[in-house]
Amino acid sequence: MPSLGMLTINALTAADSVLIPVQPQYYAADGLMELLKVVKGIHQRFNPALQIEGILFTMDSCHYNNSKRNKQAVRDAYGAEIKIFNQTIPRTEALAETASEGVSIFSYDAKGKGAYSYQALVQEVLNHA
Repeated sequence: MPSLGMLTINALTAADSVLIPVQPQYYAADGLMELLKVVKGIHQRFNPALQIEGILFTMDSCHYNNSKRNKQAVRDAYGAEIKIFNQTIPRTEALAETASEGVSIFSYDAKGKGAYSYQALVQEVLNHA
């Protein structure tokens, strides 16, 4: 569950950068706005080196209009100032099962859509750096 408690504040204070995962849903976009305020505050008060790597859409159900609308709303609101990764992480059963199994997606389903999405994300992050 997302939290803006002391552990998160301390982690952001110590970090060089942050990649922000967001579900393409209305309430998650609201939470994004709050998180960005916290990141800005930490940048100003504690960690002037903190950078935002970008926003990553996770648990994406790209076939639903609601998901498409919410992704576009985030792009419209933040895309001019924050990188929004082209790669998204889909909602898949294999990704959900890895948490209960306690293994990575690469151990659980290395050739699946979820593993491919994370590999493509790594390439996009490296190309952006």
